[in-house]
Amino acid sequence: MQPDASTWTDIATAVAAIAALLISLVSLHYSRKGMVLAEAQDRRRQPKLLPEYLSGHFSTDGATGARTYHMQLAIRNPTDSDNAVARIELNLTYRLPDGTLITARVPPSNSGAQGTSLSVPQRVGAHETIAGWCAFAVDAAVIANRHIEGYMVELNDSHGQLSSVTPLILSERKDVR
Repeated sequence: MQPDASTWTDIATAVAAIAALLISLVSLHYSRKGMVLAEAQDRRRQPKLLPEYLSGHFSTDGATGARTYHMQLAIRNPTDSDNAVARIELNLTYRLPDGTLITARVPPSNSGAQGTSLSVPQRVGAHETIAGWCAFAVDAAVIANRHIEGYMVELNDSHGQLSSVTPLILSERKDVR
């Protein structure tokens, strides 16, 4: 028995449908890979600064009792977009005699900076790192007879993103000017 024309048409249609299914599955596979790649590229374009605490110490003025905190920071931009450090602050958390916890936001001070100063605003190019020292002057009245609970340096970038780093140990140095 020989197949008639309608049988050959059915076979050709089934083969074409299977071929179309295979092509669409391969296309789906590659389009999914392309989407994953595009999402990864998009994530790399999102602004992000990563600060790192390198070293730090503080000095106390013998006459006034004011403290100057010196911190060396490295700020890395791992993204594909240029960015800038728009603001740096030291958050100094201390406890009042009644037990209330207070956080003072201290802006950087140009006086007392040592070595390469980290000024604000400062550009951080894509995949670049900048480093430098920040000095934060704290009046004696703010910390007199206060137990300091912790320190944190906060940075805002030019896009309004906030990042921070916590110095764990700050030693006192007498010979710093």
